[in-house]
Amino acid sequence: MLIRKKDLFYIQIVLVSSKEFMKLSNRIAIRAEGKSSLARMGLLVHTAGFVDPGFEGTLTLEISNQAEIPIMLYPDMYICQIAVEWLSSPCELSYSQRRKSLYHKSEGPKVASAQNLFKKKGE
Repeated sequence: MLIRKKDLFYIQIVLVSSKEFMKLSNRIAIRAEGKSSLARMGLLVHTAGFVDPGFEGTLTLEISNQAEIPIMLYPDMYICQIAVEWLSSPCELSYSQRRKSLYHKSEGPKVASAQNLFKKKGE
């Protein structure tokens, strides 16, 4: 994951991006999970939880420090792990084919977009 050397203070949330550009087929979904050794220190790593089949781009991760002391982060530090889920059949509509694919082919940390949280008139 791409991070710069930085202290992470109590209840602070930082967005970081994976170094790796992911390109998922329409038969694979992934989950990014935090590492238990870091969680035991109070460092939580979260993504949307589920990365859809057909996604292309870097992953944006939310990192928060729940401890009362700073935790030092370093470049090239392993802060999460990827779980691959193989689908029994191809998905009907991949992330890249959806009209509301807000983060498709994104690179670098992306702030939240609420565009897909509301139904537009006429839909």
